This record gives sequence, structure tokens and C-alpha cells, in this order.
Amino acid sequence: MEHPHVYYQKKSRKFSRKFIRHLQLAREEIQALTGAGEWENFKHKGLEQLELLLKELPYIGGDKNNMTSYLVQSAYFFAVYDVLSGYQIPLNKIGHLLTIMGERQFDKIPNLIGNFAGKHMCRSSTIKKKQLKRNHPGRTKYPEDFVFTIEEVRNADCDIKVNYTQCAIHLFAKRTGHLDILPYMCNLDYKLYKKLGLNLRRTKILAQGYECCNFMISLEGDALPVWPPNFLDNSTDYR
Repeated sequence: MEHPHVYYQKKSRKFSRKFIRHLQLAREEIQALTGAGEWENFKHKGLEQLELLLKELPYIGGDKNNMTSYLVQSAYFFAVYDVLSGYQIPLNKIGHLLTIMGERQFDKIPNLIGNFAGKHMCRSSTIKKKQLKRNHPGRTKYPEDFVFTIEEVRNADCDIKVNYTQCAIHLFAKRTGHLDILPYMCNLDYKLYKKLGLNLRRTKILAQGYECCNFMISLEGDALPVWPPNFLDNSTDYR
């Protein structure tokens, strides 16, 4: 793409400000990797890279789609990855820094709000609405949107199963050459669901070549830690 979608153009200043706030969450760690005197230069390079990435970001409905915020956040992470790669920082160290940044971002969500959102997400009425809206790939208006099925099971294994057969972030990563860092981002889902008061298990992710990301969500149980990364449950692929 030569130009970002008009939605991203109109929001570019807002996204730039949010990007800088994301960087501030891990300023100490970034300076430890790049050098204390590199902070302003790092921010400048990051903003330049973000501008380039926004040109490639798929449009999935803007503010009408609550997944847009996660898609835009992936552009922040990819921009950080690109700049740190220029400093010859190894992949696992970049992945660790992005994990710290993501955890601190999620920690800003008040526990009360997180738990309420998690309970709302698991209500039968909410699930039924999502089933009607998203259960069929042809029902999405945007070709690169998230496509998933959702099933209420309520058994010993889990309460809800969600299978993502298409992920806008995965498509974005493939287009821009960021598949190597993507599993570290996917790994932050464990932190997000913990913040929602839920327990996530997963044995497949698109980022590692599987046909879907299979989310098994439970109201009970202990959440997995995000570091060392659990790209897949019981995985030893920690890179």
C-alpha cells in the first residue's frame, strides 16, 4: 500500500502519542539494550517505522470493531522490533522486552474492570451474540478481519472454545515480514486472560503454522506465566 487507510490517516497523531506511551512503559529496558543516550533517537526511529507500518495495516472496521485496538498495538510492537533489530539485539531479548511492555500495558487495567469484562465475555447471552455475528467466515465485511467460531462447552476441560481460523495480526505480520516475533505477541494472550480473571489454554496458533488458534477458556484454574514464553501449552519451543 502507498498510503494508509483513511481511518489510520485520521488517527495517526493519536496512534503516535499512544506509541510513545507504550515505549515509556519499558524505557529503562530499552535504554539498557540501546544505550542511555539513544532514547530520543530510538523514539524518532520508532515513529518513522510506525508510519511505514500503518500503510500496510489492514482495515477491519475501525472503531466499530473492538479488535482494531489490538491490531494497531501490533504495529507498535513491530515498530519496536524493527528498530531494536537495527541495534543487533537478538530475537529472544526483543521478545522479552515486548513481553514486559505488554504486561505493563495490561496491568493498567483495573482488576475490577478486568474481572467484569471476563464474566461478561463468558455469559451465555454474550456467546450467542458472537455466534450469530462471527461464526461464519462470509459474515465479516472486511476480507482481512478476524474470523472465528465460538462454542459454549462447560465441561471439565474448559467453559468456552474459540477457534480463530483467520487473524488480522497474523496476516499483517506475514505481509510485513514479522512472523518471527509474532509468537511472543500471541503469548501475551495468557496475561490478558489472567487480567480478565480467566484461564487460557491453547495447543495451536496460526503464528506457528497451524490451521487455527484454538483458545480453551476456563472460569477456574491458574493462568500460565508469560515468561519463559508458553507459545503453546507444554511447549519447549522457547527460542
